[in-house]
Amino acid sequence: MSCLNVIYDLKHEPIHFGILPSLVCADIKRERMGLQWCRMFAVMASGDGFRQRSQRDKISNSQEKYWRLHYMILSATRLLPSCISSSIFDDRELFFEMSAQLTPIIPSVGPGSDGAGIDTQYMFGKHKATIRLAKKGVDIQRLMATEYAKTSASNWAASRAQGRPVISLTLRQSSFLEGRNSNIAEWVKFADYVETKGFVPIFVPDTEASLNGRLDLPDRFVINELAALNMEIRNAFYEACDLNYFVGNGPCFLPYYNKNIDYIVCNLLVPGYPTESPEHYEKLGLPVGSQMPGQANGYGKLVWEPDNADVLIREFDLWCGARKLGNA
Repeated sequence: MSCLNVIYDLKHEPIHFGILPSLVCADIKRERMGLQWCRMFAVMASGDGFRQRSQRDKISNSQEKYWRLHYMILSATRLLPSCISSSIFDDRELFFEMSAQLTPIIPSVGPGSDGAGIDTQYMFGKHKATIRLAKKGVDIQRLMATEYAKTSASNWAASRAQGRPVISLTLRQSSFLEGRNSNIAEWVKFADYVETKGFVPIFVPDTEASLNGRLDLPDRFVINELAALNMEIRNAFYEACDLNYFVGNGPCFLPYYNKNIDYIVCNLLVPGYPTESPEHYEKLGLPVGSQMPGQANGYGKLVWEPDNADVLIREFDLWCGARKLGNA
């Protein structure tokens, strides 16, 4: 079988939306090697099985990490059409004994590189790499919904919309780094405005908020909790919507790497948070005011302003204008 074997080493790799640029980079490598398929092996780390690199890694318990591994990481691999299988290896030593039978394989496996035989140079900076590749004309928008997920998500949305266009509003509502959270009151104002224009706003809550039952949203709105709990369903739901709003956190990776999702992303800059700073975006290759390169979406825009209702409404009105001109 013409297949690239991809190691997703949980000693180094995250169990969040960071899997998405990793999948894209792996698929670009597969394509350049002239291979038809790829398959992913999630290899557990020593100890509790996961990396201990970021602040969030260290405060999350192993039960939460295992849940994310199954419903985010493995679910995400189904978004890449060339990925024919994914599996979890909890016996790290056994996997590396077997890896000699897996060729070609990335990252390369050999004696010594990180104490466990993996070339760590491939591991990091995948989002930055995709931005660089997109600027060179490489197609980075390789993710898409599976047919069953898309049909199911479309039927779900249609049953709530009853013929009206749908706009998804994806929130950040985490107890971790709360200063990055969505301004819920402003999003509610925006949702009310959208309804007056004949659209159906559907909220996608934060995964953490959904699991803990703390949505903090008025009962009058439609809420899609299922999308918050499964990467495949989330992606399909976004494809089914006419427009999707995000803040600058993990879920906005989905439209960056999927040309079938129209989007607006705001609140990219949050004072006091290094990963939401102008310097961080400059290092990524996205200086403040720029747009994500390599986008073939019907409509896609980075808005470098806070998620205030007036900003959200202004961008909605601009989208409506572009839509009437056939640009969305």
